[in-house]
Amino acid sequence: MKAQSSPATHTNRSVLEGSATVTVVSAGSTLTLVYRLDWVTPARTAAVQAAIETPAARRKQADNTLRDLLEQCVERWSYQHEGSEPQPVPVTRREIRKLNRDQLVWLFQVIGDDIQERLKSAGGSAEPETDAAERVQSSEIIGDDTG
Repeated sequence: MKAQSSPATHTNRSVLEGSATVTVVSAGSTLTLVYRLDWVTPARTAAVQAAIETPAARRKQADNTLRDLLEQCVERWSYQHEGSEPQPVPVTRREIRKLNRDQLVWLFQVIGDDIQERLKSAGGSAEPETDAAERVQSSEIIGDDTG
């Protein structure tokens, strides 16, 4: 039996399509981040949350998972110090590997906050639809070894 989609789900699908640009200004510096809206799903959000909450013993693996997920999500970004021109940062594995845990967590928080705001503005809920195949893929991404 297939559940019918709610109107909020349709809103979510239209809100979470294409790319989004987020600009964060802090201490005179500006980060501009462009990410794929369609990448964000409940399963991937759960994978990010699980990696963030990983105990210290498995943190290195979890940080690598966060880097992999960020590389899939971000299309481009730039960083600008006060009074200078924006400096594009390549979205490459090499550049993403330079990020420490706090930076990774912060970037995902920026993306999460932006999505919540977009959904709230559109009148939808924060839970777009997902399917079983995606949930399985998510558990494989975070290295779930319970099964």
